[in-house]
Amino acid sequence: MLANFTIVQRILKFKKSDFIILILSFLSFLTANGQNDLPIRIVTTNTILQDIVKNIGGERITSQCLVKAGADAHSFDPSPADLALITSAHLIVINGLHLEDSLKKLITNSGYSGLIVEAASNIPNQLEVTDSYGDNIDPHAWHDLSNGISYVQTITEALIEIDPDGKALYTQLSTLYRDQIRLHHTWAKRLLLPLPKENRYLVTSHQSLQYLANAYGLVIHSIEEINPQHEPDIQSIKELIHFIRKHNIQSIFTESGINRKFTEQVAAEAGIHIGDKLFTDSLAPSGHPADTYLGMFRFNVTRIRRQLHPETF
Repeated sequence: MLANFTIVQRILKFKKSDFIILILSFLSFLTANGQNDLPIRIVTTNTILQDIVKNIGGERITSQCLVKAGADAHSFDPSPADLALITSAHLIVINGLHLEDSLKKLITNSGYSGLIVEAASNIPNQLEVTDSYGDNIDPHAWHDLSNGISYVQTITEALIEIDPDGKALYTQLSTLYRDQIRLHHTWAKRLLLPLPKENRYLVTSHQSLQYLANAYGLVIHSIEEINPQHEPDIQSIKELIHFIRKHNIQSIFTESGINRKFTEQVAAEAGIHIGDKLFTDSLAPSGHPADTYLGMFRFNVTRIRRQLHPETF
């Protein structure tokens, strides 16, 4: 009885942080000793990556996403449940290109020691831009589907590395998925590249579609910069309004998860209306046409084409 009382006393002296460390260490032990078990547990940092993983992994994997649909990775606030999710993973898939710098610190501090793959690490056309805050890397590479193909290849190689027994399945599903992406890439080029020069200009609420613009022949100006936590300055807004008037732009595209305050301000001052909402940093909720990577791409391209040249669509 005395021995049991002593144990209880010691437990009561534990700090909350000690319990968390103990639990995370135990979960890490289980992960390290159970990597041959199916399904393979994969954690991603956004819903776009999660959908790509699902298409490659099939029934051999389960996937969970840290940043939920519609949320912003720049302002992600992790919970204890997120830490437990990380430590239980066999593989963590991040985008890279500085999109998840704060999340990478979270992963390091969690004690996770497994494989982390940066899906954008091998894209051939990394886009550098310069804004007033020095954020000169654009992380939204998935909007150019030629980069999407690179994402698939990089994630496939990571899956094979942690689960060699699934190589045949991963390779087959990866090939099928890349074929679908190539078809969508060709479709978008045929839809957007033939547009007259005067119909290629559009304004968006957030600077996240430059990869799409470069790949499919568009000219985009945005109200907010790469990091939506940075507010535009007065001079930038004046230049944007001049651009709108110069090119006779009739509406502004909004984006999911972005504050409409500055969009409404620019629209009012320029005398134009706020148009369709696009999905750029996150997929739409389940059941929406944009709830998959390729569904999001079709949804965005269709609405851009319809707004830029409605009389021919």
